[in-house]
Amino acid sequence: HLNVNRSNLLMHTSLNTLPSYTDIILFIEPWFSRIGHQPSVLSSDPIPLFGSVSHPMWTSFSPYGAFTEDNPPHVIIFIRKHLSHLFSLTPQLSSSPLTVAVSSLTSPPFTFLGVYHRPHYTDDFLSHFLSLPLFNFPHLIISGDFNLHHPAWSLGDSVDSTPASRDLFNFL
Repeated sequence: HLNVNRSNLLMHTSLNTLPSYTDIILFIEPWFSRIGHQPSVLSSDPIPLFGSVSHPMWTSFSPYGAFTEDNPPHVIIFIRKHLSHLFSLTPQLSSSPLTVAVSSLTSPPFTFLGVYHRPHYTDDFLSHFLSLPLFNFPHLIISGDFNLHHPAWSLGDSVDSTPASRDLFNFL
């Protein structure tokens, strides 16, 4: 996964330069903005369309939702176009702007879940994450940034755990 800090340039650069053996990439904090407009049947004012980066070699998978610049998705998965027909968006795990998942249509199937927990936010992200039906997906790969510190996965000896990081550690 790659946190691009909402940079259009970093997303395009990554998609253009990733090695050919990279088939799936999770972007955290992707660029998301107005990409055009469509005519309105109710008004003379056009309706703005919002989206992320587009690339001829990649297919993007975003969480479900009506996103705007002020309420963007925080995770987007890109899959190489020649493989994208082998995947579908997984609705049960893609109902939040902070999680997105794709499931393979191959045998055995696997699911790739991208996760982002915004630092310093008081939202109840961990409760949402732990309430997802993760055990319904026996071949689940989780990638992302939880922004939680714990001695089990942090470098250095002076890292203290938090209640949220202990909950996640106990879950894993």
